[in-house]
Amino acid sequence: IQGRLDYSDQKALKGEYFDTHSWDASSDDPVIFEVLSLGFDGYLVVTSPTGQVWRNDDAGSTQLSRIGSVSGAGKWRIDITSNAIDETGAYDLRLIMLPRVD
Repeated sequence: IQGRLDYSDQKALKGEYFDTHSWDASSDDPVIFEVLSLGFDGYLVVTSPTGQVWRNDDAGSTQLSRIGSVSGAGKWRIDITSNAIDETGAYDLRLIMLPRVD
């Protein structure tokens, strides 16, 4: 999914713009959530269908945030924001489906 943080987006209490995406997982297969941010230091927050929350600022680079491998059937919430107030720019959100290993 291609997206963009800009001045028309919602703002968090601390002043960062953010976008929210959702994903309905039909199975418990593992997945990795990844955001490549362009023009800002991205920050990724993922909430599972059970309410568990994961956060990641940098996965080896200020442009890449990653959470996974996680799993759970149901509706997931994915929030993409910046690490600083008023940062804007484009991003790519990727959901990488992994094979189940039994």
